[in-house]
Amino acid sequence: MKPEKIVLRKMRMALKFPFQTSFGTQVDRDFVIVELHAGDHVGYGECTVATKPLYNEETPETARIDQVPLRTALVAEMLKVLAA
Repeated sequence: MKPEKIVLRKMRMALKFPFQTSFGTQVDRDFVIVELHAGDHVGYGECTVATKPLYNEETPETARIDQVPLRTALVAEMLKVLAA
């Protein structure tokens, strides 16, 4: 089964309650939803990282799917799940 389409949706959601740390207060969250279409199947995944690189260096911008190693690994894992 080969992937026919990958859709990335960068989204923002307001938090129900503010998240406060010594770095500041966060009232919303950015995240990426991934859709993988293969045949009659659709798989979904998510990437929830901090908007700013406070705890580690990952952000929604650095977690982009167009990075070839990440895209290859993501497609391989999603195909395993779809085949199961």
